[in-house]
Amino acid sequence: MSPLCACPLARQLAALLVLGAGAWAADAPQAGYQFVKDHVQLYAYDLNQVVDWQSAGDTLSYSSSVSWRFSLTPVVVTSERCELSIVILHVLATQSGPGGSHAVDSSQPVDRNGHEDLLLGHLLALDGALLTVVVDPRSGAVSAVRGGEEVVKRINQRYPARDDGEAPPLAASSAVAYGSDSLSRLWSDLLALPSGTVAPQQITLGGPLPGTIERRWQGSQYSLGLPAGTTHLDGILMADPTPLTASLSDLTGGGSVVMAQGLPGTRQGDLRFTLTLNALTQPVIQHHHLTWIMRQLSR
Repeated sequence: MSPLCACPLARQLAALLVLGAGAWAADAPQAGYQFVKDHVQLYAYDLNQVVDWQSAGDTLSYSSSVSWRFSLTPVVVTSERCELSIVILHVLATQSGPGGSHAVDSSQPVDRNGHEDLLLGHLLALDGALLTVVVDPRSGAVSAVRGGEEVVKRINQRYPARDDGEAPPLAASSAVAYGSDSLSRLWSDLLALPSGTVAPQQITLGGPLPGTIERRWQGSQYSLGLPAGTTHLDGILMADPTPLTASLSDLTGGGSVVMAQGLPGTRQGDLRFTLTLNALTQPVIQHHHLTWIMRQLSR
C-alpha cells in the first residue's frame, strides 16, 4: 500500500521509518510520557526514498516521497493507559523514475489532487482519517489501534470490485496494512521508550520475512542493524506457481530523537538495506536508502 516500495517486505521496512524506526528518547526515560488531556499538538512527517534496481545488466532508479501533517490529542489520560486521537490533516506523495512521474496532494481540489493515479491515488484515503492509539505512557507500548477499518472502507470505495460478487482489488492488502495488529506494531515502534539498558531492543519483522533487526541506544541516539553474527535474512514472498524469494542484507541505519516537555518531539534518521529478489532465473537487486524527519509544528 505504500508508493515507496515494490514488495511487502520493503514496505514493512519503510514503515519502520514512516511510523518510527526506533523509539522516542526521553529526557527521563523512567518518567514516561506526560500527556495532557485534550492538549492538541501538530506534527509534520517527511520521508524520502531512493531505490536503485539492478537486473539483467540494467539499472533503474526511482525517487519517492511521502509527507503527512497530523494532530495528536490525548483524550484519555491515566498513569497506566492513554488514548491518543490521531487525525491526518494532509497527505502529499510523489514518485519519479523511468516510465513517468506520479503525485497526489490532498490539499488540492479534486480535479487536481491526483485521485485517478493508479500508483498513489489510494493514499488520499488517509486524508482526514482518525486513528485512536491505546498506549501505556510508562513504556510507550501500544495495545490497540482503532480506526483502520474506516481507511480500508475508503480505499475499497475508491477502488471497487469490477464485477458483482468479487472483492475490491485492494481489499486484502489494505485490511492487513490498516488492521489493528499491524497498526499496533507500527505505533509501538513510534512511541516506545528506551529500556534504560545497553542490551539491544529486538524489532520483529511481522512477515513475509521471518527474523528480527536490532536497535541499540546510546543516549538520545540509536543505531539499527541485523543481529550480531547474522549477515542476511531470507524468506519466500510468493509460493507456487512461480516462487519469489527474497534476501535482506547490508542493513544499517540510525538516528536521533528528542522529547519536548513530555511529548514526542523531533526525530530524524536514515536506513539503508539491500534486497535481492529471485523469481525463476531472473534476480533483481534493490538498494534502498531512506531519510526522514518527524517534528512538532507550532499550533
